[in-house]
Amino acid sequence: MRIEKTSKQTPQGPPISEPPDRQDAEEERFVWEELAPRLLHPSRLAFIRALLRHWKPLSLRALADAGEISEDHARYHCKSMQKAGVLEVVSTVARAHGEGDEPSYFFAGMPRASAPHPAGESPASPEATD
Repeated sequence: MRIEKTSKQTPQGPPISEPPDRQDAEEERFVWEELAPRLLHPSRLAFIRALLRHWKPLSLRALADAGEISEDHARYHCKSMQKAGVLEVVSTVARAHGEGDEPSYFFAGMPRASAPHPAGESPASPEATD
């Protein structure tokens, strides 16, 4: 099995290479299908699955429910995924009783037409805060 350098921290999939022989193909399959998924935290994987299933921004609470974790734990994972360029805050909603704003997340870099804002939510953008 060949391991090649990549400029990205997390590649989009197996490296593109010449057609491998049978043993190399089996080794690559093992790495990408068996080992790589073990590197993802189960809650983060649940967030990705929920976003793919609903294909719309989801609130922090909805992501916490999808991952079966606390809202504080979900916030930690969402911030980590934001830093990695996987998620971004696309809108916020004021919480009841002055408890701040609840963010909604979607995949980072998705065109806004592909990531609609749920009703009642406002876009979260740097321009909106100036």
